[in-house]
Amino acid sequence: MSNKPISMQKVKQVVRLYGQGKGTKAIGSSLGGARNTVKKYLQIFHHFGIDYDTFFKMSDNELSNLFHISSNQTPKSSRQLDLEPMLPYISEQLKRKGGTREQLHKEYLSKYLDGYARSRFNNFICL
Repeated sequence: MSNKPISMQKVKQVVRLYGQGKGTKAIGSSLGGARNTVKKYLQIFHHFGIDYDTFFKMSDNELSNLFHISSNQTPKSSRQLDLEPMLPYISEQLKRKGGTREQLHKEYLSKYLDGYARSRFNNFICL
């Protein structure tokens, strides 16, 4: 199940177990899959804001259209949308002598108070 598209039956099981209060690790181990895959499908479920009753009434085709999004079309967070326009500037600043990631992160946080923490910020600028 790790990062491969899964059947709609498994997606329904993931959402059902999550609704019962199970954690992502427990869901992944009980379904024989990876925790990150469970998190991915739960993130998509939350992104569309579907309630549980509506979700379980949807057909497999409708669910397939929602959940089988290609990896480059996964929903982006507002923080990621704020950071992406800054990446060319950040790249140029890192090429200059004396430019540090810490300095750029502080500059980023001064513009976006609820922005990414330093480690997540570093992950994005390294891509």
